[in-house]
Amino acid sequence: MIYQFHEPPFEGDYIEYSDSWSRAQMRRAWAAVDDKEQGEEKLLDALRPKILSLHLTCVDAPPITEPSELMAERTEQIDVRLYSWFAGTWVKHLAELATLGNAYGRTLFAISEVVATVDAPPNQNHYSITSS
Repeated sequence: MIYQFHEPPFEGDYIEYSDSWSRAQMRRAWAAVDDKEQGEEKLLDALRPKILSLHLTCVDAPPITEPSELMAERTEQIDVRLYSWFAGTWVKHLAELATLGNAYGRTLFAISEVVATVDAPPNQNHYSITSS
């Protein structure tokens, strides 16, 4: 899935993630967030293999256009607005994958076809009131 930044001056900046993540890969990304010493580098290590393409504009430096360039020292050169957006993209992506998985799971319990049909019984009201 591709996430695009639409606000000036970064229109056209984007990041594309793979839709195939194992549970271990997801846990590795989340665990990096809690690491106070090497968290950013561990997070980027977890994200790089899942990034298919990207273009992130840097301040006073060439843009980051290859996943291999996405290192902690290079992210220091990204404009703070764009970096904050980038930092949220992987969270949104994993949330969307989980939502899709939940939707698939709900189909396991949904009644999606008619099992049997039963004709309504005839009116058996023997005490009909008729007016004369």
